Amino acid sequence: MEVNEAVVGGERGYYEVDFYDAMLGLTAMVTHEVQESIKAACGEPLLGSWWQLDIGSIESTVKGISEVTLDKDITPEKIHAVWMEDKLADGWTYGEVKDMEKKTHPCLVPFSELPEVQKLKDYVFIATVRSVLDVFSLLLPTLQKAQDAAT
Repeated sequence: MEVNEAVVGGERGYYEVDFYDAMLGLTAMVTHEVQESIKAACGEPLLGSWWQLDIGSIESTVKGISEVTLDKDITPEKIHAVWMEDKLADGWTYGEVKDMEKKTHPCLVPFSELPEVQKLKDYVFIATVRSVLDVFSLLLPTLQKAQDAAT
């Protein structure tokens, strides 16, 4: 097994997974759940657990994580602009209410026009991604040592 692989176990048995894929997946899940917690605290509609998301929501989260990972100086304004570009390219338009079928979203406005809680979500998104990735960066040397000991 390579250092970038891990053995994952559960009810359905054990299998090898790519460490970096697992890291991305767990980062996305944690980030999503933190965002859902902010929504719940503000009385906003929830998308549900990570496992209930549509592919578009998953891809949007992963894209945001990639942006944070690739740009160490990314700002909440930039992450919002990237999100907006993706939504608009996918046919979404501004609407006072988020509607998955009609593809309308009230946050399809410049960052400066967002309500404060929506701005907060962009700040927290970046902080969450960085924090989870920092934890993984601390784990990698330990996994390397375990790998070396096993060979």
